[in-house]
Amino acid sequence: MIDFDHARPAPPIFDIAYALEYAAPFRDDAECLRWLRYPQPPDRHRRIEVFCAAYGIAVPDDITAWVAWQKRLVMRNCEALARQGIEPPGHLDPRRLPDDRQGQDHLDGVVGPAIALHGPDGGRG
Repeated sequence: MIDFDHARPAPPIFDIAYALEYAAPFRDDAECLRWLRYPQPPDRHRRIEVFCAAYGIAVPDDITAWVAWQKRLVMRNCEALARQGIEPPGHLDPRRLPDDRQGQDHLDGVVGPAIALHGPDGGRG
């Protein structure tokens, strides 16, 4: 998966977290059913395990923290683009992602504590 809007040098975990945000997906059940048209709530744990196995890695203990970190970086990039007069995609509206630790808590609630154990930086970055 390549998103050219956000393509730039980054650690591999950024790409993994970005892909898992959509592949798991890191969305609540209602959004998965209504907007993403899943016939039933997805088995996120299984989807994360399969994705990581296909990628050749173990599931990171702190995957929701990495996804929250990745989302914050994308939002900061969108804000920087907006300051330059470039409108970011609608799905990256800053109002859709809670700030800082709250963002990870939301993701932890969607995926569950069995996947989300620790943050990459204690949930601060």
